[in-house]
Amino acid sequence: MTPNKLIVAALVALTLGGCAKTVKLSDIDAKTISKSSVKPVKNRHVREGHINTHGIQHGLLGIVVTTAMNAASGAYGEIASIPAAKHDPQTAMRDRLTKYLQNTHKFRFKGTIKGPYSKPTISEEKRAKALTKLARETGYSGYYLDVSTVAYQSEMQGAGWFANLAYRYRGRALLVSAKDGKILAASTCNVTDHADLTDLAEKGQKRVDRFARNLGYSCAEQVIQKIF
Repeated sequence: MTPNKLIVAALVALTLGGCAKTVKLSDIDAKTISKSSVKPVKNRHVREGHINTHGIQHGLLGIVVTTAMNAASGAYGEIASIPAAKHDPQTAMRDRLTKYLQNTHKFRFKGTIKGPYSKPTISEEKRAKALTKLARETGYSGYYLDVSTVAYQSEMQGAGWFANLAYRYRGRALLVSAKDGKILAASTCNVTDHADLTDLAEKGQKRVDRFARNLGYSCAEQVIQKIF
């Protein structure tokens, strides 16, 4: 990822995640929702963006030393062999939240619906408005559980035999009334975890996908603790 793209990604994450409000689900709203139906929103897949700093934080000498260590240890070869995750963390996040709300608040989920958004990174107010419009067009009068990815990045950290891959995932969950677009619950979650380069390179797709699922599950647990 180029420096310009990195800056843009950081600004998007800050705008949509860092400044987004948190709304805790009230007992009254939870009881009302349990008498209706909830449709989980299936949003588009957001691919992992990879950042490789190559020791930039330590200046020119850092770049030279890091590059030499990574080449000698085989770290560059390992990271090049690691496949991109096929599993989307937001899928695991959505699955965990639906199961929790079903078991704890007796919510009745009704299939899934494709997110009606022109692009994935829009404000929650625009998301609520789009969902209300969709509800009018389809004659739906229940509620939507909108789970989406705000940012999903990995970064090679350390150097040589001490290098690892740091994954950062930021997700967003909204519970929206289809009738008027009122946001009844909202929260952002942030997860950072580290994986061994050799382990990911050797285990391949299966291990990478399991790591992606765990990011989603961890994000969901944060949301549960904050608003549900």
